[in-house]
Amino acid sequence: MRLRALLTTFFATIPAFAGGAKPSPEAIEFFEKKVRPVFAEHCYECHGEKKQSAGLRLDSKSGMEKGTEDGPVVVPGEPDKSPLIKAVRHGGEVKMPPKKSLPPEAVEALAAWVKLGAPYPEETTGPKPGTSHWAFQPVKARVPRTTNATVSHPVDQFLQAKLEAKGLGLSPAADKRTLIRRLSTDLTGLLPTPEEIEAFVSDPAPDAYERLVDRLLDSALYGEHQARHWMDLARYSDTKGYVFTEDRNYPFAYTYRDWLIRSFNADLPYDRFIVYQLAADRLVKDDKSNLAAMGFLTVGRRFLNNQPDIIDDRLDATFRTFQGLTVTCARCHDHKFDPIPTRDYYSLYGVFASSEEPRDLPLIEAPQDTPEVRAFEAELKKWQDAVKAHTEKLRSAYAAQLRAPAAVAEYLRAARDAQGTERGQLTAVADERKLIAAVIGAWKTYLDGRKNDPVFIAYRELADIPEADLAAKAPATLEKLGGDKKAHAGVVAALAKKKPASFKDVCDVYGELLTAPGDDKALAAVLGPGGPLDFNEQAFRRVVNRKERDDLAALVRKADEWR
Repeated sequence: MRLRALLTTFFATIPAFAGGAKPSPEAIEFFEKKVRPVFAEHCYECHGEKKQSAGLRLDSKSGMEKGTEDGPVVVPGEPDKSPLIKAVRHGGEVKMPPKKSLPPEAVEALAAWVKLGAPYPEETTGPKPGTSHWAFQPVKARVPRTTNATVSHPVDQFLQAKLEAKGLGLSPAADKRTLIRRLSTDLTGLLPTPEEIEAFVSDPAPDAYERLVDRLLDSALYGEHQARHWMDLARYSDTKGYVFTEDRNYPFAYTYRDWLIRSFNADLPYDRFIVYQLAADRLVKDDKSNLAAMGFLTVGRRFLNNQPDIIDDRLDATFRTFQGLTVTCARCHDHKFDPIPTRDYYSLYGVFASSEEPRDLPLIEAPQDTPEVRAFEAELKKWQDAVKAHTEKLRSAYAAQLRAPAAVAEYLRAARDAQGTERGQLTAVADERKLIAAVIGAWKTYLDGRKNDPVFIAYRELADIPEADLAAKAPATLEKLGGDKKAHAGVVAALAKKKPASFKDVCDVYGELLTAPGDDKALAAVLGPGGPLDFNEQAFRRVVNRKERDDLAALVRKADEWR
């Protein structure tokens, strides 16, 4: 009932139009806001540019007026007699859409549109929307002439012309008390003090108003007030939203706020104002303070650290703010109304995805050498050292565990058995064998990337032999590999000596060789830097168990909070 009342109220404000009359702007707005989205979402698939079931096309005015092979589907002004409305109401033989009824509000909107006279924007020919869209055309307007000689400003002349056409005139000029209240509120967001009001009212100078404007523009309050408006566009916040166990604060968000205030008060040119907020890291050389402008991109929500959503939010903020366009519809489909295709969205997405946000932010101002600064740095170092010590302790414990011969052998066997398994399914393999999924994945990735590595040629050859046949076929395979200069001779010899009866035996030999390589550089390289067990910080967090990860995150959070 609430929707019906809203539509009825809106409908009552729009004048109906006769068949050949040009629809009013309000009628066209109703079509664009309430009707075209329904057609686009529910009808164009079967009645659009590529397909016209029953000959009906609804994505053009001429197609809608022509109707189906049986005739028009709309009787302007009479929804109850219109086949289109009967079909979407599912009240007759023809039911549209055939599989599922439209939402009630969509049916109401279509019926109201037909009752209004079925207004449809005229079709245009010529350039595609990217060049012909009204929003991208240069403003063309001729300043009208008016009878009031005191009106000189072009904007006022447009207003005066409209007023004169209706037999009206401008309101009387505001008195000085009203002027200073308006100016002060507009430029600083604050009311003037009684003393400021009296000073302005009693100032007889002809340039008193201009001097008041200059004084307010020169006030530090001006920058604060304008920055406040801009912060809304930049979705400014000093918190990230929910981000699991991380610190949810942006402790340095205020540096972006202060940069905005300084920029407005210093009359920073608008082109530089834009570029700094998008690319200060590429421009700043000596004056590091402008790096704070990058807060425009980075102070938004973190969406549980889901990177696609973070990038989508940054694209949305950028284009709403600087171009007045909503582009994020194109994340899923070409924009229905604006000339923004999905391919352009993902081209922009690629730019943002390839930009790296440092975890440790750069200094924008050198700290002074004061007792307070020294105390802060000493305490921060204490927390950072605690994080480092805890991490190194965990790394040492896991290194001892994962680099043991038996562990290397188990993970090599699991990596063979996990071939063809998606990364998301490794957890099941790991749980069954009481191993770590991330480590199986690391070994699997390492082996996949070294298909011609001499050390693992024998591993691959023997891994391809069915387990039941391995004992019988391994000797011949190893004899053949013994004459193959590509295979690592030491590995082949050790396997031949072992006479493996199972693939477990093969992996046991590898476990012994890789953990005690001696002077063999090829064997030593496997568990060295860049090897499967050389985890970076992010990867190592997937290796440790939940409690260890939470304990480490708690230490990191305390360091961040202190910072």
